[in-house]
Amino acid sequence: MPTKLNDLSGKEWLPRTRSVFVDGVENPNQLLSWENVSASFSVMSTATARPPSKKEHPATFPESDARRLIKFFTKTGESVLDPFMGAGSTAVACVQEQRACTGFELYERWARLARERVREADKNGIANVEIRTVDALKGLAELETGSQSFILTSPPYWSILNKKDHKASSERVANGLETDYGKDSKDLAQIEHYGAFLAELGTHFKQWQRVLQDKAYAAAIVSDFRHGSRYYPFHAHVGEQMEMAGLMMQGLIVIVQDSKRLYPYGFPSSYVPNICNQFVVVGRKL
Repeated sequence: MPTKLNDLSGKEWLPRTRSVFVDGVENPNQLLSWENVSASFSVMSTATARPPSKKEHPATFPESDARRLIKFFTKTGESVLDPFMGAGSTAVACVQEQRACTGFELYERWARLARERVREADKNGIANVEIRTVDALKGLAELETGSQSFILTSPPYWSILNKKDHKASSERVANGLETDYGKDSKDLAQIEHYGAFLAELGTHFKQWQRVLQDKAYAAAIVSDFRHGSRYYPFHAHVGEQMEMAGLMMQGLIVIVQDSKRLYPYGFPSSYVPNICNQFVVVGRKL
């Protein structure tokens, strides 16, 4: 029986409602029990290899995760919006799943990278993808009300990329790679105070609510983080801002990133977690 939301059968639908994704696992039917997941972490949660061009961007997410979300929340040919395009994971996933995609990216460098990656993925030159170099709010304001089937993106995690800790030094600086997006004043990562950052993010969410079709979904891929001695439950704050903007929280998906390198934060006197997961905060326009 065809479904209203996507092209999945009932048999395909059910395993995709699990609230945990494991990096590197394309087929959710592999995850038959928690025992299987935990016993297979070393194999199943290996991070997807990133092409050299994608490594240039300081904050990316796997196309495999984007594809799973796009397949569940849209039908073939429907429109997906990514207001913070970055290196183009959403756009590439849309090419692979035959969805239309509109993306906004503040920095021309990253927009160009995303377009290059789309061209590489679109072997037949038939993809319906538009990536604009524009501030997200300006781009959103130019979209028609109710024009988008699904929003999938990973917004900035406040100014966390501006930290030059030993993780950034070992993984980015040492390899001559960028550690932040850029220095444009419109960049949400340039906002100094966390409360002001959240309020501005809420302004974006109000536009998300406007451009989405009725009963359509938005999914924000985020991570909690530490700043100084404080832990910030960013996923919870994103959910609160979504609710205030008229996108009712529908659930939370945990993406396990067991392949992440561990660092001796706090050793030997304090508990400081190595954050080895992301959250997908799912809201819906009702």
